[in-house]
Amino acid sequence: MIWDVKSEDRRYKSRLVVGGHLIDSTGYNTYSSQVDSLTVILLFLIAQHKKLDLMTADVGNAFPTAPNQEKVWFVAGDEFGDRKGSVVEIQRALYGLPGSSRAYMDFFADTLMSLGFRPSRVDPDLWMKPNEDGDGYDYIATHVDDLICVGKKPQEYIALIEQEFALRNIESEPQFYLGTCLTRIQDGRVKMNSTEYIKEVLRKYETKHGITLRKENVPMHPKAHPELDSTPLLGKIEHQEFQHIIGLGQWLILTGRIDIAYAISSLSRFASAPREGHLTLARKVLGYLKKYKKKGILIDPQPPTIKKNGPTEVKYEEFTHQYKYYKEELDPGFPEPAVPELDINIFSDSDHAHDLVTGRSITGLLAFVGSTPVYWKSKRQTSVHTSTFGAEFTALKDATELAVTLRYHLRAMGVEISKPTNIYVDNKSVVINATNPASTLNKKAIALAYHYVRQHQSGNVINIWHVNSWENYADILTKPLGPKLFKDILFEFMTP
Repeated sequence: MIWDVKSEDRRYKSRLVVGGHLIDSTGYNTYSSQVDSLTVILLFLIAQHKKLDLMTADVGNAFPTAPNQEKVWFVAGDEFGDRKGSVVEIQRALYGLPGSSRAYMDFFADTLMSLGFRPSRVDPDLWMKPNEDGDGYDYIATHVDDLICVGKKPQEYIALIEQEFALRNIESEPQFYLGTCLTRIQDGRVKMNSTEYIKEVLRKYETKHGITLRKENVPMHPKAHPELDSTPLLGKIEHQEFQHIIGLGQWLILTGRIDIAYAISSLSRFASAPREGHLTLARKVLGYLKKYKKKGILIDPQPPTIKKNGPTEVKYEEFTHQYKYYKEELDPGFPEPAVPELDINIFSDSDHAHDLVTGRSITGLLAFVGSTPVYWKSKRQTSVHTSTFGAEFTALKDATELAVTLRYHLRAMGVEISKPTNIYVDNKSVVINATNPASTLNKKAIALAYHYVRQHQSGNVINIWHVNSWENYADILTKPLGPKLFKDILFEFMTP
């Protein structure tokens, strides 16, 4: 038995757990997926866009509701009284068994199938069915035992599921989902942030380590280069502290804290052997979160407002024979589009040779569907480029791949996609080379990226624009910025 106290309401909790580490699960399929974070935020967007209702719930004692798919037995102990020594077979998917999560998901999937739902083409944990009016879809997303239901009458599906499973925390206007706070503001839009989670982790951190974090204006100093740090390696206790900070930072990035993505990404690669200077930088990230714990993003399906004097679209004559073969492929399994089109805009940037040790550049991507950030990335490139052009073109290739991904994801959710996806780049040479049919491949090292981007430009999958560097929102994902520029960029897409 494992005993615990629930942190949110101080309830006492006990659970019978099997020693799964003692069980050989060879030959059994134990894989179990969970809904992708991108799917969840797009689901919120569709609900807002179509004026659909949204409900959340979680399944109580989820795993034991399912039959065990493994053949597992043990010898009864003293607690079985006169049956001590008997052979006992485990028939339910108890917690601790390697295949319990898989058994539960298969069992729950049968229930959803019986209600007419089918898994989507893009995410096996997003379930869809045409609604009764025939003008859209109803959705159910599963994250282990947490459910989110979106539709015209989600309460009807929740009631049907409740006939088979014991549901708890059923909310028609949820205030929390997977640790994220959801708040509906006056104009009807939904604000997502992790304020309560941040307050709690900072309180526990300061109490545990006996320190008071200093509030910081930015998550990382503009001149910081963790790769150059030569301070002593951390001891075991401090090493665990550093990894804890990195772990909670990575979770916060998933829940919408785009502003700390570069800092956490930059520090996370030292998690196996951090130094004292790295821990100091990590604590500064916590200090920033302490000062700006309420920042978040808005779920807004309306097209974004981009300054008229900023982007400059580069238009040339149509590509002729070079990419005439290319046509955007559409999955024949896509549902009929029933959700009005949502604009997709992607900002792409790189910082050439930012890593002063390896010479590798940093790619930054920030994607919007409507006016909502749905994807963000800050990552070192896998190879060294000898020029800014090469680094920027590599980032543009990643942005093109992301455009294809988002278009597929939205189409698989029943959203109409007819327009090219806008990609914004702040390097004019890259824009010209990617969009001008007369532009030749001068750098053979980026040949694959060159042709990949140009064929998608030719096929009207993407539309590449030039934008001023100070108006490229992805800039905060490529390097640490000073307080003024950092705040100016965040003002455009994050709530205060």
